[in-house]
Amino acid sequence: MLQWFRLYGDASGAQLNLVKCKGLWIGVWKGRSDAPFNFVWSNCNKINGVFFGVNSTFNNCSLLLHKVKKCVNMYSGRNLTLFGRSMIANTVIAAQLWYIGSIIILPETLITAINRCLFKFVWRNKIECVNRGTLTQPAENGGLNLVHIKTKLASLRCAHLKQLVEGSQSNWTAFAVYYIGHQIRDLKPEYAANNRPHAEQPSAFYVEVLNALKQYKIINKSIKTSDLNAKSAYKCLLELESVQPVIEKKLTNVNFNVAWKAVSNQVLSPWARDISWRLLHNVLPVAAHLYHLHITRNATCVYCNWPETFAHCFYSCKYVRSLWCIVENWMSNVTGQPFVVTQDVALYLQNAIQNTGHLKLFLIACAELKYAIWTQRNRRKFEGKHPLTLDIERLFLYHVRSRIRADFVRIDSDSFANLWCTGTTALASVAGHCLKV
Repeated sequence: MLQWFRLYGDASGAQLNLVKCKGLWIGVWKGRSDAPFNFVWSNCNKINGVFFGVNSTFNNCSLLLHKVKKCVNMYSGRNLTLFGRSMIANTVIAAQLWYIGSIIILPETLITAINRCLFKFVWRNKIECVNRGTLTQPAENGGLNLVHIKTKLASLRCAHLKQLVEGSQSNWTAFAVYYIGHQIRDLKPEYAANNRPHAEQPSAFYVEVLNALKQYKIINKSIKTSDLNAKSAYKCLLELESVQPVIEKKLTNVNFNVAWKAVSNQVLSPWARDISWRLLHNVLPVAAHLYHLHITRNATCVYCNWPETFAHCFYSCKYVRSLWCIVENWMSNVTGQPFVVTQDVALYLQNAIQNTGHLKLFLIACAELKYAIWTQRNRRKFEGKHPLTLDIERLFLYHVRSRIRADFVRIDSDSFANLWCTGTTALASVAGHCLKV
């Protein structure tokens, strides 16, 4: 064999570096201790980033867990919202798994350990206030779009099956047809032909592929080849892991479909959306909630002596209630008719606004006001400051003015005018290239 390599090297000028060559003992030869051809021989080698051979599962798991923990430590110090952390978890941390996970079977212990790292990262090593099954749901259903690792791996196996059914010319397809040709005859009848060899039992990897296909058929009974891409498969398989938010069972009179759609609107600023999302799930640490959990002995408001419930903190407190009149005046001016902000409207974004521009303005105003209320409440509680209604109003107006100036630069003039320059007394006006807030 080496003679052929030397002959090829003499003709092409490309020489085989024997010092860097490695060999892998497999099968009955895995116990050999000699070194033919002066190669470096071992029972476990790393090929294209994946370990093969003896203890390969342990080595692959150790490698993946090290990469995940390294990424978690890298981003843990950043001041990110829940949505921001879930995005980092999806695009950076969990992305370390997909290449190796699409080739080999990852053990349950590794998935459990990585899930623990992911959720600790999202919650900043604090108490997980929302069910994990809820967090993996889309934002329109009350989740954070956090990746569900098992479902993602199953979707990648569906994508692997799609390559096989579409007739990939790669060499691995012969092994795949040998293992599961009969089982996928409804997708590719010629793979079940008797002139092809077939295994009595699929390999462990292709057992997982068939399990993923079986789960997919529970949701989509008439699967086509085009449905086997990873994105479509993940979306359908995620329905099997759906967990209804607990708050929906507690507050049956609230239309949470409207609420989740509103809080997932990209028009909201990151931190304002974060506060609104926590408030919808009733997981903000207000005093009455902490008292109910036996974490604190004081359940009173930091401004008055009433119990600090979610409704009291953000709506009915005498230091807060007058601030909602600002939002009412803005919306009445924009819509041209009286607009009343009730408790359900303020806390759970229950509204009947049809105009898209008016709805965006309402969502921005509500989210920024709740963010200002929560910020000043925390300053009074933890920093020893004494902000009052006027201080909350100033912070709220500052956030809105900053948002108007930012939108003037980043969005087109028509969208800006529809959002901020409507009504008899507009919040902003544009004269040429000059902005007046």
